[in-house]
Amino acid sequence: MFRKAFYIVCIFIFCVTTNLQSQALNADDLFNYAKNNSPSLKNSTLDVELAKQQIKQTIASGLPKFNGGIGFQNYIDIPTTVVPATAFDPGANENDLLGLQFGTDYNANYNVKVDQLLFSFTYIYGVKAAKTYSALSDLIRVKIYEDLNEKIKLALGDYIFVKISKEIISENLQEIKVLLEKTQSLIDEGFLEKTGASDLLLVKLDLEAAKNDLDANEKITLINLKSIIGYPLDSNILLIDSFNLSSLEIEPNNVEAKNTNAVKISEQNLMLNQINLKVAKSEGYPSIYGFFSHQQMAMRNQFNFFETEKDWYPATLWGFNINIPIFNSGEGKAKTQIKEIAVEKANNELKEIENQIVALLMIIKSNYTSALTRLQNAKEKFSFSNQIYQDELLKFQNGASSLLFLTEKKTALIQAQQELLQKELELYKAKVQLEKYTKPVKL
Repeated sequence: MFRKAFYIVCIFIFCVTTNLQSQALNADDLFNYAKNNSPSLKNSTLDVELAKQQIKQTIASGLPKFNGGIGFQNYIDIPTTVVPATAFDPGANENDLLGLQFGTDYNANYNVKVDQLLFSFTYIYGVKAAKTYSALSDLIRVKIYEDLNEKIKLALGDYIFVKISKEIISENLQEIKVLLEKTQSLIDEGFLEKTGASDLLLVKLDLEAAKNDLDANEKITLINLKSIIGYPLDSNILLIDSFNLSSLEIEPNNVEAKNTNAVKISEQNLMLNQINLKVAKSEGYPSIYGFFSHQQMAMRNQFNFFETEKDWYPATLWGFNINIPIFNSGEGKAKTQIKEIAVEKANNELKEIENQIVALLMIIKSNYTSALTRLQNAKEKFSFSNQIYQDELLKFQNGASSLLFLTEKKTALIQAQQELLQKELELYKAKVQLEKYTKPVKL
């Protein structure tokens, strides 16, 4: 049975790994992988569970406590009590003392005790504080998920940019090589001077250098992405190589600062500090505790505690205690003032966060709409540059243009291609930042 289970687990792991290595993964796929492998996400889940256990611990502190005990004593020397000798002998000297031994060689007892908190403001506010902290942990966990999801998408965007840039460079480099071959044929046939291909050769060298840089950047962006999601750095992974700009049409106007997770966390933190202030103040209020105790005792000169006919003597009591704080040398006042300062700071932080989020959303919305405009302009520029190059190439093939003009138009087209890709990346990143506040992350 164990061997069968082992094989099933191995097959499952192999299938998952193979799937990641053979299938082109998008941002959602990477995020789903990170859910189970990212140390930060794992810790956020543990923080939530820790907060839940703290609630249970706090609630349990006010529930009944049952304790039991068993005791046994063997007196090597029975304690001696000194009394005036005149108590037993009226004729004795007043200063004489008589030592008496009371007790038995063996004593045993067993007991059970119940303690119960009956009323305490500290307990009531402590439970509220624990529940508030648990809610805060949930919000922090969601924010960690949001931040990681954004980080993954941005890192994927950088990778896609490098990948497409390499493809653009490779395509243009191949075209330049074909032109150089044709140019060399013209030079060999005497239709062009040897210097006629120098500009085109410089473009080729620049493209080759750019391709080498992109090869290195591709490795760097891939390592960065693997590190973010917790993927083995030495394992292969296949990623999508498109920005999918058709999915970028989202409405940026329905975003409000109060609905963002950052503001909710700040609000919850303020609430927690307010409750902690009440906890500090409540430490000066009375608390009531109840108790019940039952004990059975036996005294013997012989070790015969298991003989049922021998007597055991009970002692039972119940009652309650009221703890009334009277004076603590200013400790309570200082603790309260500390909590009051914490509340004031949390309130100021909330206002600051709200202002920051409002400003951030305004910037993100502006960047998004501007990126849309810049992308459209880049598309038109690329289309125009491509048309100019195609016209110039046709003229060159018909002998109506020079290689210099053709090289200039090709260089302009390459620049337009890179500019278009850069604007696609800018729009993609603007969309990712905006989606952080418009599309909640599914845990």
